[in-house]
Amino acid sequence: MTVQGKKIGIFDSGVGGLTVARAVLQALPGARILYFADTAYAPYGDRPLDQISQFVEAILRFLEGEGVDAIVAGCNISWALLLSGKVQAPSVPVFELLTPGAQAAAAATGNGIVGVLATTRTVESGAYPKAIEARRPGVRVVQQACPALVPLVERGELDSPAARQAVAECVRPLRKAGADTMVLGCTHYPFLTPLIAAEAGPGVWLVDPADEAARRLRQRDRLGVGGGEPVDGRAHRFYASGATDLLRRYVTDVLAVEEPTMAQLDVHPDVG
Repeated sequence: MTVQGKKIGIFDSGVGGLTVARAVLQALPGARILYFADTAYAPYGDRPLDQISQFVEAILRFLEGEGVDAIVAGCNISWALLLSGKVQAPSVPVFELLTPGAQAAAAATGNGIVGVLATTRTVESGAYPKAIEARRPGVRVVQQACPALVPLVERGELDSPAARQAVAECVRPLRKAGADTMVLGCTHYPFLTPLIAAEAGPGVWLVDPADEAARRLRQRDRLGVGGGEPVDGRAHRFYASGATDLLRRYVTDVLAVEEPTMAQLDVHPDVG
């Protein structure tokens, strides 16, 4: 698959997947992004898995219908549903974040203690410890659920007193455990990297799985290059099932895309 200059579909339950879009465009500047944020139904974590399966199924079919050449699943839950067969796999390659993030963390740790910041559902799944330990037996993985962080990012609170307190409460247990590497196990968390880095302290390596996934996407390029001229920002398209105001702000700030092509679109209006 040649991905350079191709259309890459990216989806997430909210705006967090824009950190994935940023990483993809850094790795493949010539790619065109089609992004779907399911903001009307976020967060997914509190919903039944059967309902999330319906959401993911509808989004994948939408992206397929738009002619994307590859898809990056920003949501760990969606990838788990694909693996389990509860969601029909699309006809194009799907890239996920957990496996490359786990591999990077296993390689990065010096003292053998890895911290994982993640959503409650991801922590409960045990997927990160399993993946990290499989790649480096003997590594100690300490997880911390951070349910307050996604709502903060979805409200645009990236440096508020509430954000600083929530980050401190999440990072402190990992720091006390001696973790020298911390995985940002949710696409929303890189928005809070300055706060997380400050709380983690010097010498702690932060792993953003989006960066690792983007490298894998580039490696699938048969041309073997990550170059290419950046496309006009209007070639990218962004959709949200809810209001687009925050998405527009983040697209402008995070991706530096002026005058983004954006629309509100609910691909599953019959699901409440």
